[in-house]
Amino acid sequence: MIISSKFRIHNNNPLYFLHQLCDISGIIYNHCIALHKRYYSLYNKHLNKFVLQKHLTKLKKLDKFSHFKLLGSQAIQQITERIDNAYKKFFDYKKGKTSIKSGTPTFKKVKYYYSFTLKGKVGYKLKSIKENKSIIRIGKKEYRFKKHRNFNENKIKTVTIKREKTGKFFLIISYETDVNNSLPHTGNAVGINFEFTNFLNLYTEIDNNQFKIIQQPTWFKNSQKKLKKLHHNLSRKKAKSKNR
Repeated sequence: MIISSKFRIHNNNPLYFLHQLCDISGIIYNHCIALHKRYYSLYNKHLNKFVLQKHLTKLKKLDKFSHFKLLGSQAIQQITERIDNAYKKFFDYKKGKTSIKSGTPTFKKVKYYYSFTLKGKVGYKLKSIKENKSIIRIGKKEYRFKKHRNFNENKIKTVTIKREKTGKFFLIISYETDVNNSLPHTGNAVGINFEFTNFLNLYTEIDNNQFKIIQQPTWFKNSQKKLKKLHHNLSRKKAKSKNR
């Protein structure tokens, strides 16, 4: 069983290097899409991912594309595999092998390319510094994250660095485990009705076919006085200051 855990990366080091790696991933992705579209228009086929990987390896030796070296080879391979899988789904739909509609991959704005993935144990190093604090090393940079969930480092499948629209970065670790966390099926069902007056009305056979009413939590109404005070304090703080 594969489980993924998400951890917030703290900016103990400037995050510009991670932004740079995400941008490079987007540039490589768009470069591969351009090659695929050109090849498809000529031969009505998609490029083999291994041919594309060899092409990118040669590009990294040129001065113009030397910045590709900052991104690990595993991350580059994962980009080509994503595109390859997308084209396979497109051709399967086109040939009638599947009813799931799928189009060809399209270009993405580099600033909207949010992640890159490293496979196995290549391209990064993990190190524990305290009981619940760890460090991930990517390239020559180290970043701290709070290890709120334990995982077996020897069974890690992929490590993904993801940036949110807010500029925050997260570490997503997918690892194999023998523990099955899924709950057993009971065979019982529940009907849920949302209302304006009540939060939820639950209808189950366990409750002798009766509705169970859950009242509105009214978090905002109960917090209005506190919010008013906090907003008043915030308005007095200088914009872009540490205090704000």
